[in-house]
Amino acid sequence: MIFMKFPFLVFIFTKVESHKFSETFKILNESEECYKNLQQLIKFNKFDKMIETWSNFSKDFTHGNSYDFGDFDKCLSLTFANIQPQHCLIQYEYKPTSKHSIVSVLPKVLYLNYDWKNMDRKFGGAICIPQSCTVENVRQIMKEVFNETDFVQTEDYDQKNYCQKTRNVYRIELDTLRVVSIICLSSVAFLVAIGTILTFFKQTSFTIKIFQCFSVIENFKTLLDFSTTNSTIKCINGIKAICLVLVFFIHSIIMELIFPFSDGKEFQNILQDNKIAFIYAKLSFIMDSFFIVSGVLVGRTLLYSKNFTFWKFLIQRYMRLTLLTLFLICLAAFNYTILKLFSKPFIYAEHTVIDNCKNYWWTTALNIQTFINPKNMCISHAWYASILFQLSISAAIVHLILKKLTKFKKIFCYGFIMISALVLRIFIFATRESIYDAKIDKVFDINSNDILADTYFTNTTKIISLFSGVFLAHLIDRYDKISFFKNEKLNKIIIKSAFYSSVILILLCPFVSWPVPKYLAIIIGLLWIVATNIVIYACHKNYGGIINDFLSLKIWIPISKMALSIYLVSFPYQGILTITRKKPYETITRDDVIFGLFYDIWCALPPTLMIYITIECSITNLANLITKRA
Repeated sequence: MIFMKFPFLVFIFTKVESHKFSETFKILNESEECYKNLQQLIKFNKFDKMIETWSNFSKDFTHGNSYDFGDFDKCLSLTFANIQPQHCLIQYEYKPTSKHSIVSVLPKVLYLNYDWKNMDRKFGGAICIPQSCTVENVRQIMKEVFNETDFVQTEDYDQKNYCQKTRNVYRIELDTLRVVSIICLSSVAFLVAIGTILTFFKQTSFTIKIFQCFSVIENFKTLLDFSTTNSTIKCINGIKAICLVLVFFIHSIIMELIFPFSDGKEFQNILQDNKIAFIYAKLSFIMDSFFIVSGVLVGRTLLYSKNFTFWKFLIQRYMRLTLLTLFLICLAAFNYTILKLFSKPFIYAEHTVIDNCKNYWWTTALNIQTFINPKNMCISHAWYASILFQLSISAAIVHLILKKLTKFKKIFCYGFIMISALVLRIFIFATRESIYDAKIDKVFDINSNDILADTYFTNTTKIISLFSGVFLAHLIDRYDKISFFKNEKLNKIIIKSAFYSSVILILLCPFVSWPVPKYLAIIIGLLWIVATNIVIYACHKNYGGIINDFLSLKIWIPISKMALSIYLVSFPYQGILTITRKKPYETITRDDVIFGLFYDIWCALPPTLMIYITIECSITNLANLITKRA
């Protein structure tokens, strides 16, 4: 045999003479053309060239690479006499009886180790083989290759679709999801084209106004509208924009963890001492800030609505959040379909997106994806839009109740809600393995207590953030100044002290040495929420000084407007950039992380800008038009 067991139970593809493959190929029927061609190549020492284009399976694991597709171009350039090559992608996984995980396979990659069960334990490789070899021949050969290892070729993998004989495009199967996606994207393109043309029409019928909602010209003007009113909380734009940059950066790091393309020799220094807990805890804090800001904006919308109607608010929220997410499902299906037109169809990522969207698109449409099978969301990053919709509707219901209560009862009601949310948050984080003490092998192990599903994708851990924002909106609206004492100077000193203490707390949080005791982490998280509320209040009441001036710069306005689009669009594009990387990293250094961030920004910004102008802004315009008409 040309394969031998690796000390950590992973086989290594040894540099041996190609004629030793003869033993492996004896599994084939000697009368078959495939067997004859292989033996002919071996006899004339031509099979060595084909071997060189195969995936280096040992490197695939010892370097932490989940996908290694070999050398596609070189494979298809090899010819000998009348024997033509083909490049076959191989999807394989741990044998059902295997007790080993990636954690045991990659002992040197301490902080990139986790069990790929959440990805169905599937990995990608490729072999170069004569065109005369059938799909069944490929399976027979790979069965022999994997015979003495802990791996087996995936049974439900349709091999016939992934053996390419030429550089021509792959055959695309137009299933229901892809057909719907094409129709959706074509319809949007049509509406954008018509709407842009009708921008110059002076006629203002309701039908024309509907089309004009999709005008690229008008939407671009909206993006560049820097005007504000006296009631605008200007510092919110800066807070949203800065949080967005931080989330983008953390996502850039996480993509390296989800798709580990290196042995991480230098990158380990960044993730040492369970820094994965810090990454997720910090991300949780930043998302708390997003929900606080959303709560403030929702609260002010409810307060300043002269003729507030719950059903109109429901329609606006649904269209604003859910229609954009549904469009992204279509975009995801389209993106992964386009990837199949290239020389290497990255079906492994497609499997996790397309299959989940076929089965669970309806949970996204109903905004219940955080309750129904949250471990297999169609678009996992859309949990934010789903929870924001759920909590916004809850806030509207509470608002309707508060309108009928006296001042004392309002304070009591808010206090009861906040205390209940606080107790619930403490109970959840304290009784489960949470993001505060997460290890990466636990975070992504679908068979364990999934930390992301239990403590990150849940509205129960976010409700205190959003409702504190709603309460802050009422506080800003009803109380011009908070008076602790009759002495105005003393009140100003107290508010400014609270403000600067909050700023210092927020700035110091990234430098906390993680992991910390769980209850201390919970306290830090709650202090972050309180500190963010104080910063927003103090800035809006002109106690923020130079910090308020910085957060209120007009440059933050367009970034703030595109915050939802940037958040929802950037993550999948970062994933696509990662899995389409032609050559795996040998190491990931700090410079690679920084360069990767700017590269992600450069590549994700154009599609984000396009989606905001053509989709998000159009949906918002359409929602406003419909609710005014109703």
